Formats: sequence, C-alpha cells, structure tokens
Amino acid sequence: MAKTRRAWWTTWPGSLAMGMAAFLLGAAGLATGLLYVVIPPADSAGIDFEVQAQPVWRVVVALAQTLAGCLLPALTGYWARRRWAGYVLLGLGLSLGLGIVGLVQLGIL
Repeated sequence: MAKTRRAWWTTWPGSLAMGMAAFLLGAAGLATGLLYVVIPPADSAGIDFEVQAQPVWRVVVALAQTLAGCLLPALTGYWARRRWAGYVLLGLGLSLGLGIVGLVQLGIL
C-alpha cells in the first residue's frame, strides 16, 4: 500500500509559513491596536478645562484587535498542521481583514 503524501502546508515548515503569512497580513491591525492601548491619543487637555476620557468602545476595539493579532497567526499555524484547509483560509482571510482595518485606522487606505 502506498503512503499518502501530505500537502505542503501541513508540514512543519509549511504550517510555520502559514502562521507567518497570517502575522504579516494582520501586522498593521496588531500594531494599531497595540499602539492605541499603550499610547492613548492626545486629547485637548491644554485647551479645555475638562479632560475627556477615551471612549470605552475604542479601547475595547483596540484590545480585540491586539488579541486577534496575537491569536490568529498561532491558530492559523495550528490549523495548517492539523490539515484543516478551510480554517487555514479562514485564518488568512481574517488576518487580511485585520490588516485592512489597521491600515484604515492609520489613514493609509
């Protein structure tokens, strides 16, 4: 009986490549979310008498972006190793969406 050949993306180098691709696609979203959480945007404290806090929904979105940017590459690599092609494509697509959101927030797109 012939041994079935594994797809290239299910090998260790292939799954690492899929994880790195997911990281590179979502890097803009990860950087934007992380920068918003670590360095809040400048407010108008010098002009107004009252310091305005950042909206809670923006902080939640930034935390979700940061979490997704950290988890999606690891999950994509795991799914590639497990031979789950649909989930690999889902991970790459979500990473691409995260990167596009980050580029929109940075004002590039």
